[in-house]
Amino acid sequence: FRKAIELNPASQSSYQILITMLMDYYRLDEAKRYIDAYRENFPENTRLNSYLGRIHYLRDELAALPHLRKASAEMSQDGLLSKALMFEMLHRDSETEGVLKFIIKKYPRYISPHMALGNTYLRQKQKDNALAEYFTAGILLHNVGLFDESRKALLKALSIRDGIPEIYTYLARIYEEKNMMEMAELHYMKSNELKENSKILAHLGYLNSQKNRYDRAMDYFDRAIRLEPGDSNNYFLKGLTYTYSEKYHQAEIHMKKAISLKEDDLYYFYLATVQEKLRKIPDTIDSLKKAIRINPKNSRAYNYLGYLYADRNMLLDTSVKLVEKALELEPGNGAYIDSLGWVYYRQGKYQEALGKLLEAERELEREGAPDPVVFDHIGDAFLKTGRREDAVNYWKKSLKLKDSREIQNKIKTHSMP
Repeated sequence: FRKAIELNPASQSSYQILITMLMDYYRLDEAKRYIDAYRENFPENTRLNSYLGRIHYLRDELAALPHLRKASAEMSQDGLLSKALMFEMLHRDSETEGVLKFIIKKYPRYISPHMALGNTYLRQKQKDNALAEYFTAGILLHNVGLFDESRKALLKALSIRDGIPEIYTYLARIYEEKNMMEMAELHYMKSNELKENSKILAHLGYLNSQKNRYDRAMDYFDRAIRLEPGDSNNYFLKGLTYTYSEKYHQAEIHMKKAISLKEDDLYYFYLATVQEKLRKIPDTIDSLKKAIRINPKNSRAYNYLGYLYADRNMLLDTSVKLVEKALELEPGNGAYIDSLGWVYYRQGKYQEALGKLLEAERELEREGAPDPVVFDHIGDAFLKTGRREDAVNYWKKSLKLKDSREIQNKIKTHSMP
C-alpha cells in the first residue's frame, strides 16, 4: 500500500486501507504522517478525524477534542468511540461510563476506552476501578510498543496505589526497552521487594552480567536458585554469566545442571560454545547434534556444526549440507553465507568460495554488522585466487575491527615489497 501511494498519491482507497492497518497495529506516528498527508485534500473525513482524536487522546493531548467532536456525529463504531472520548474530556461522566463499557466489551482491541474509563472512575473517586483500568491500559500499550504512553498510564495507576509489584515490573520493562538501565534495575528491585520473584531475580542477574558486574549478578542468580531450585533457567543464566567472565569450567557445570532439569536446544547450543572454548570438540559436536534433535529448525545449531566441521577441515560434504540447511531455514543470513563460503574454501573451490564470501560481506554490510572473520576469510580466498593485493586490503579491514597477531603476520608476509 505504501508503494501504491508512491505510484498514485491521489489513491484515496490506498491511503484509507494503509492508515487503518497502521491504526490496528497502533503504529501511531506512521498513521499520523499518512493521515496528515491525506487530510490536505480531505480534511473532513470522519474516520480519519476519529483516528487523529484517538492518537491525541492516548497521548493525553487537548488537540484530541476538535477531531473527536468532528467524528462524533457519525453513526459508526468510530463515531461512537469518538463521542465517548469527547464526553470524557468534557467531564460528562453520566453519559460516558455505559458507552465506554459497551465499547470495551464489543471492541476489546481498543485501548483508549480503558484510559477514558480510568479517568471517569478517578473523578468519581472509585479508585480501585480507576487503578484497574489504568493498569489494563498500561499493559495493552506496553504490548503494542507504545512505551511512553504505557508509562504514563502505569504511573497513574501507581499514584493510586504504590504497593502492586506488577506495576513496577511493567515500568521496569519499559525502562529496559528505552535503554534506561539504572531505572529499569531500580523498578525490578522494587517489584521484588514487594513480592520476591525468582524470574525477576534471575533477570536482575542477567542485567548485571551485561554490565560486567559478575559478582553482583551471581548473587542474584543464587537468590533465584534458592527460591526456585527446580527452575532450569536460573542455572542456565548463571552458566551464561560464567561464560562472559571466561570461567568456562563453571559455565559447563551450570549449563549441564540446567539440562538435567530440562532438555532444551538453547541450553545445548550454549553448552557447545563453552565446550569448544574448553577444546572438548567431540562433546561440542555431540551437544550441537542434541540441539538439532530437540529442535530440527534450530538454524544456528546447523550453521555452528557445519562451520565447526569446515574450520577443522573435516566431514566437508556433511558440512555443506548442514550450512545449506541453516540457510534453508534462514535465507539471507550473512553469517551462514560466510560459513558456506568457508566450506567451499576448505574444499578447494576458491572462486565459488570468494563469490559466497563477498555475498556474505554485502549482506552483513546491509545489516550494519560487518564481521572481521568474514574479511579474513575473503582475504584468504583472494590469496588463493592470485589476488594478493586484494587479500592484504581485506586483512587490513579485518584488523581495523579486531586486532589479531595472526592477521598481522599475514599482512606482513604477503604485502607487496
